[in-house]
Amino acid sequence: MEDSAFVGTKLKYAVNITASGFDIARDDFEIDLCNGKNSLHFNKAELPYDTGGQYYLCFDSEKLGEGLVVAKVTAHVPDNDYPGGIRDEVDFIDLVYLKNGKNKWVASV
Repeated sequence: MEDSAFVGTKLKYAVNITASGFDIARDDFEIDLCNGKNSLHFNKAELPYDTGGQYYLCFDSEKLGEGLVVAKVTAHVPDNDYPGGIRDEVDFIDLVYLKNGKNKWVASV
């Protein structure tokens, strides 16, 4: 389910990946964000995590701009039946709709 926010908001999402044979603590994954105009790429090693092993996707929405942000999550699952011993599982998530906040503020002195 998508959320909404204004462009310029710094956003944070917990990363939860469930795939048969995948362990988020052991295995690699990556996340690509795209809104049709701009994109951001994150490797597992770039994402912060807490002492409980929860990973977080943190980004500044200013770098993407207005529009629906879709997250492409790729889990690299160990599987000896595939070349190199890795099977990629991909999922797409409508993450957030970024709204332009221009002309929302009116200042007077």
